Amino acid sequence: MIWINPHPLESSAQRGPWGYYGYTTFTDIIGASQDPVALDYWASKNVLIPTARIDYDTYSSLDPDYEPISPQYTGPDQMDESFHNYLRRSKDVLVDAGLQATMNQTEMNVFVTALDPLDLSDPNGELEQLILTIVVIGSISAGIVVVLVIFIKRRKK
Repeated sequence: MIWINPHPLESSAQRGPWGYYGYTTFTDIIGASQDPVALDYWASKNVLIPTARIDYDTYSSLDPDYEPISPQYTGPDQMDESFHNYLRRSKDVLVDAGLQATMNQTEMNVFVTALDPLDLSDPNGELEQLILTIVVIGSISAGIVVVLVIFIKRRKK
């Protein structure tokens, strides 16, 4: 989630996985979860949609709770289905395989923390300070892994 593409299908030509990197927005957020459906749901509600609201009034194609009964967008690249339906089907497949997955925010444990900038000596002022927000959704073990990886990477620098 460090770089996201917040351009909705119904409002922009700069959307989708085929969009150029220049269309993306830097959010400085890392997300980790043992439940990919919960992470997608939470990230869409709390990162993607708020970022899309900056430039757009219509963004239902990004909303994991939006479940249209009939096609709502009929542009040149018609939306085959809603993001909600995609997530629901993904959740069902994971649950059928015996894994835990949810789209219900009351079943998600979300831990958010911000890391302080790295303390690097840079006499020329050329290094950009790194400030990351870590979002962990699911059990605490996933958060421990993410935090350990970040601390290990910091030590190597």
